[in-house]
Amino acid sequence: MLHESDDKNNVKIENSNLLFSNIQSMPYTPKEYIESIKKSNVLLVPCDRYNDGNWLFTEYTHEIFEYINEVDDDGIKMDICISDEEYKKLELHSEVINLGIFLVTNIVFPILVGILSSFLYDKIKKYHKKPTETNTNVEVIVEKNGKSKKVIYSGTIENFEKTMKSIKDTMFEE
Repeated sequence: MLHESDDKNNVKIENSNLLFSNIQSMPYTPKEYIESIKKSNVLLVPCDRYNDGNWLFTEYTHEIFEYINEVDDDGIKMDICISDEEYKKLELHSEVINLGIFLVTNIVFPILVGILSSFLYDKIKKYHKKPTETNTNVEVIVEKNGKSKKVIYSGTIENFEKTMKSIKDTMFEE
């Protein structure tokens, strides 16, 4: 029997309808934070993977949010699309590090990938794991010129950064 932690490297690219211009109208976006969200080029977006009406974030969302905001990089302007009262965390406690869903501009995509890769390496170091033995799942919705593509990565932490950066220039080719 195969487990998702056995997956070595899987990346899918799909069309997406989510854009920075329509994130404001999403039911989870808090109206009181619209101005802050408009200034962002990286947004953490909730998922409703279980279709139960709850907008959920992965167990690492808060850590990632703090980690990215601590990085000394003027190019990243990050926010989260939920109010503090509505924030709900889904804890899966698996061998796979689930990073969640990010909406980013094409320009900051490689910067975000580098930061997420550093986060993952710091995390596995803390757990005394190897990058070849630990997997991650992440979805990054990349917006460019009014269009967006969803990049879904499942695979080893070792291959994450190289794989994600290798698709930057070709993901919008049709």
